[in-house]
Amino acid sequence: MTKEERDKLIKSAEKHLKRGNVEEIRTLYHKLSGSTPLDTSTINYLGDLCARFNKIDESILFFRKVAEEYERKGFDPQAAAMWKKIIKLKPSDAEPYFRLAELYQGKKLTIEAKRNYLSAAKGYMDKKDCKNAILAYGKLQQLEPENLKLREEIAGLLVEMGDRKRAAEEFLGIASASESSGNMEEALKFFRRVVSLDSSCLAEVGKFIQRVFSRGMKQEAILFAEDLYLSMPASGENAALLASLFMELKNYSDARKILNKALEGNPSSSYLIKMALGKLLQFEGEIDKSFEYYNQAADDLIHEGKYQEASRAMGEFLKDAPENIRGLEKQLEVTKLTNNKEEMAHCYRSLEKAYQKQGMSDQASWARAEIEKMPHVIPVFREAGRELISEKTLKGEELVGPLKKEEYIDEQMAIANAYRKHGMKEKSVNYMDRLSEKYPEEEEVLEELIHTLCDAGEKEKASKRAVELAALYERGGKTAKAIAILGKAFGLSTDRKAILERIETLGGGKVIDIFQQRGGIAEEVQMAPATDDEIEIKIEEEAEEAERITTIDETLKVFKEKVKQDVGEDDFKTHYDLAVAYKEMELYDEAINEFLHARQDEGYFVDGSLMISLCQMSKGEMDQARKTLEESIMQVANTKKTLWLKYELAGLYEKEGKLKQAYDLFQEILDADPTFKDAEARADKLSEMMKESSS
Repeated sequence: MTKEERDKLIKSAEKHLKRGNVEEIRTLYHKLSGSTPLDTSTINYLGDLCARFNKIDESILFFRKVAEEYERKGFDPQAAAMWKKIIKLKPSDAEPYFRLAELYQGKKLTIEAKRNYLSAAKGYMDKKDCKNAILAYGKLQQLEPENLKLREEIAGLLVEMGDRKRAAEEFLGIASASESSGNMEEALKFFRRVVSLDSSCLAEVGKFIQRVFSRGMKQEAILFAEDLYLSMPASGENAALLASLFMELKNYSDARKILNKALEGNPSSSYLIKMALGKLLQFEGEIDKSFEYYNQAADDLIHEGKYQEASRAMGEFLKDAPENIRGLEKQLEVTKLTNNKEEMAHCYRSLEKAYQKQGMSDQASWARAEIEKMPHVIPVFREAGRELISEKTLKGEELVGPLKKEEYIDEQMAIANAYRKHGMKEKSVNYMDRLSEKYPEEEEVLEELIHTLCDAGEKEKASKRAVELAALYERGGKTAKAIAILGKAFGLSTDRKAILERIETLGGGKVIDIFQQRGGIAEEVQMAPATDDEIEIKIEEEAEEAERITTIDETLKVFKEKVKQDVGEDDFKTHYDLAVAYKEMELYDEAINEFLHARQDEGYFVDGSLMISLCQMSKGEMDQARKTLEESIMQVANTKKTLWLKYELAGLYEKEGKLKQAYDLFQEILDADPTFKDAEARADKLSEMMKESSS
């Protein structure tokens, strides 16, 4: 648009505004909005012109168009200025606050982002726009993950919207966070809200009540359980829970009254009542009667097609009666329905031992013959059973069935690994979970469980287990290993405060400095603007901080020396975990050194090489990263893991404009695995790019 045309348009707009011709102004807006390129300066001027004539809605139309165009072009400061102009004209409108907050968040201006998200949320709530209020509060909550009041606001809005299930999920999260922080009173309050909104959460609530009970708050747990039972008497879960608490108190009389009454009322999940009655009879030493109830519970579940649950029911019986032949035979019957070969092998081996103990040699031989028929997918069972260990307890060694403790652990870990290799990650996790429950003090078991959880993508659970492993290391005097695994936990978790506190306790303030300075841990900031005195104090603090940072490298040197003393050269797993911790803290040089050490072990070569290249990329050393990947690929055989190296290298080639080399690598990946990530789409894209460049 020429200057003459622009001046003419503005004069026309002024004339229409003086006459109050709003429709003409809107027509002009639509005409300018469709022009290419967009004349933002003219549109902005017209917005100011409308504001001068107090045509607020029309003025906002023009300013919004300019703001969105600036956002599209990435001119964030200019866009922010336009949204501020709109807010000034119409402060009750919530959306401009939200858009402005997003811009601030993108620029890491957290205080301003939080202030505007809060304004947006309040604006939406004033208009009863619960959906967008939840969105704004959700954004704010991401910036303040530990602010439970915000989550409570979100949950309340969900209740208003009638979304009881999502509200219950929010309250459940608040309750869990309150419990983690040790505030059991708050946790109780919010778990009660959960139950009032969604009865499908009863299992989670029941576990919480049991935790409350185990922490010594027995009266509170009983009262909560009684409330649940009285409010939903037809629920087998509630009756079984209350009865189980009475059993813990050895109040068998009241437990029996509750269970018998519940069973007469034909509650839902009556199998739980029967299991609880079976447990009660076990407490009283009536094993045969106990079996009858567990057997009925299993039959109920089988009738409903819930074979896995039926198997777990019999497992509960066998916990206290591991050599009961009727129980083992029933467990075998159920396991055959699940077609779980590994569990069947367990049952046969347990039965063989029980038969032998009772002098039933024919039945024991039958069980052994069945084990020999098991398919080769579980050779570990067949090999382990060939030489049965003497029934006499060996000094200093625990017997698990016919196996020693160490052999049993190796066997279970082998099964879990087999599941993982075949992509059955959930089963792998379940096996390792059970093993860790049985042997919570075994470092090797927890290490493998953490690896399994990470492989299954369950980062939060892996982090929690890593913290448990750190405690084991600490008790064993392995401080450096404890700090290393806590570093891994830190990288996996979204709730990092407690982990940082633990690292500080173990390593002192200097080690935590490394995490904070190199790991990018942001300090908590207040929403209120700082006063002059506060700013002066902040400047002084920053000066002290700058002086302190100069000692970080020296501190790191001391820390690495301690690691060198505590961690053996051949402990490749700990070196690898330590490298991951360094990488999470953005200590890339230290991470690379540890990965180089870890990949001396063949089992860590591919993973270590990939991680080294990622560290080099993070440092901006693209040539070195490419060289690392190329050399590593040359040194290893083609396996599933090698595809990850090729995938990263292909991506580097693509960025460098080496389209043919990138395309060829993606094709190699597809030849090995046609479903590998987005290799097919990227290869197709490169093919099109090469065609265009050659035409």
